[in-house]
Amino acid sequence: MTASAAVFAILAALWLGAMIPGPSFVLVARNSIGLSRRDGLATALGMGIGGIVFGGVALAGLYTLLQAVEWLYVGLKLAGGAYLIYMASKIWRGADRPIAMDDPQAAGAGRASRSFWTGLTTQLSNPKTAIWYGSIF
Repeated sequence: MTASAAVFAILAALWLGAMIPGPSFVLVARNSIGLSRRDGLATALGMGIGGIVFGGVALAGLYTLLQAVEWLYVGLKLAGGAYLIYMASKIWRGADRPIAMDDPQAAGAGRASRSFWTGLTTQLSNPKTAIWYGSIF
């Protein structure tokens, strides 16, 4: 596969993936609405960096590695599933409370960095992302 074909395949995968709502969409929407625009952008940036990491790993042969080392694939699925269950439980426990609309000026300076790391962790632990990028190559 040529470099331009690989870039096109990755962009096509990102475009298709953006139309399928999942935990990434829910997290960005929750942080954008419930926290601030800055937090939503930080979360999206973290997910974008995670996508770049998976793109690089896919170019390095993720699919071949996961086929050769089956326990690594199972471990990735288990870790990703555990993190998604943790996120779902946080959302479920907070469902009875209204979303607090904080004043953006009063927001703490560390919140955007926390949103970034939450987005990055969510993207890197999402098994759908690994499978999606791995299927390209």
